[in-house]
Amino acid sequence: GSATWQANPTSADWNTSANWTPMTVPNGPSDTATFGFSNTTDIGLSTDIELDRIVFTADATSDYFFDAEGPGSGGSSNPTLTLSGSGITNNSSTIPDFGMSGYDFVFRGSASAGNASIGELDGVLSFFDTSTAANSSLYGEEALVEFHDSSNAGNASLGGNDQCYISFYNKSNAGNANIGSLVNTKFYDSSSAGSARILVYFGGGSGGSLLFYNSSTGDLAQIDLEGD
Repeated sequence: GSATWQANPTSADWNTSANWTPMTVPNGPSDTATFGFSNTTDIGLSTDIELDRIVFTADATSDYFFDAEGPGSGGSSNPTLTLSGSGITNNSSTIPDFGMSGYDFVFRGSASAGNASIGELDGVLSFFDTSTAANSSLYGEEALVEFHDSSNAGNASLGGNDQCYISFYNKSNAGNANIGSLVNTKFYDSSSAGSARILVYFGGGSGGSLLFYNSSTGDLAQIDLEGD
């Protein structure tokens, strides 16, 4: 059922019903998890969770951070956080931070990443259907970001080191995104670079790459190359 994270929860565990009002764990495709003012804003994910949306109210004056222990703590696989409805709605003055250490993050339907910061990316960040990265900031080391179906990167900023891989499949497109110089970006199938700005740095023993496969296209993208 839908619920609001308490101001003084008993722990930092998403899956503890006593941390929510009413006392139920939001975990269903029609559920909304709401976050306002709280003294506990570093929240742990330990099992698969699917929601319609996550809402941050104007009272969410502290930075929220979501992470997970992942398989390194004894589990067999990463838990998955799936948003399959509206996605992330942020009515606060702060930016929610999803530190993807030990879990996978999936957007489905028309879900939007809003203006969230999604980083670290030890797991896989995936967009399906008509979902969008919107105005989010996506960054990470050894990161995997995938766009499928007719999803798009919106106005997102995507960055990372030379172990960060961003792939577009099917009819997905890069929208108006800004893609950083060290990122390895690949377009497959009938995907498109849209009107994105893609900066590719090469040289010095490390750098990014840009590859187009199948019938993918650069469309109206601005592609800048820099190197030693």
